[in-house]
Amino acid sequence: MTTTSTLPNVGAKGVNPLKALLEFGQSPWMDYIRRDLLTSGGLKKMIQEDGLMGMTSNPTIFEKAITGSKDYADILESPEAKKLDAKGVYEKIAIRDVQDATDIFKSVYQQTKRRDGYVSLEVAPTLANDTQLRCRVREKACPRFGSFSKKASTSISPFCLRSRSMKK
Repeated sequence: MTTTSTLPNVGAKGVNPLKALLEFGQSPWMDYIRRDLLTSGGLKKMIQEDGLMGMTSNPTIFEKAITGSKDYADILESPEAKKLDAKGVYEKIAIRDVQDATDIFKSVYQQTKRRDGYVSLEVAPTLANDTQLRCRVREKACPRFGSFSKKASTSISPFCLRSRSMKK
């Protein structure tokens, strides 16, 4: 069976197709994060002009961002980084970017009454069963509104959620 429907305003001159999705209750998210997108105003522009409503990230995205630019030289070349293992350096970079992206999405989070405006950080599958590590990353990256960590293909550890809520 083939169904054809016409999307209002999609294809109309001057109408952004991503923003047109909002009329159908769809929220465009971007599966990408990179430091220069956050610092250059590019993410703010995508939110304003394209109706971007959220962002996801994962270790592969960060690996490409780190190896494909000099955006993270301040952390990678810092004396502190020299004392950290690879996981520690990754954690420092990922947490900073997720926190900064969350701050940029604050207006979306508020305007949509917490329906959108989130930034997610997926934990590497090799670390997915390390509850202590996942809780530590969550505590650092997600104290702000609109950010959360996720375990690949599963939900967040109930232990991690309980330990976080008990601290409030």
